[in-house]
Amino acid sequence: MDSTRQKVEAIEKAQRDGLVPTGTRRAELLALVVHLSTLWHSATPDMATITEGLSREQRRHVVTTAVAALPRD
Repeated sequence: MDSTRQKVEAIEKAQRDGLVPTGTRRAELLALVVHLSTLWHSATPDMATITEGLSREQRRHVVTTAVAALPRD
């Protein structure tokens, strides 16, 4: 729980600093990022087929790009 609390606090600071969207509550934003990052392990077989071969760096880029594209407010 401490780890999760630290992540929520880090998101709060990033929101204050204008680095991540403020229109989403910090706990919800953390949940979104966690689930996006595990997307590759729970993909349906047809999705897994079209995304196989993506490197870890490419998958990370997909997640960070998706988070960056969230509306700011």
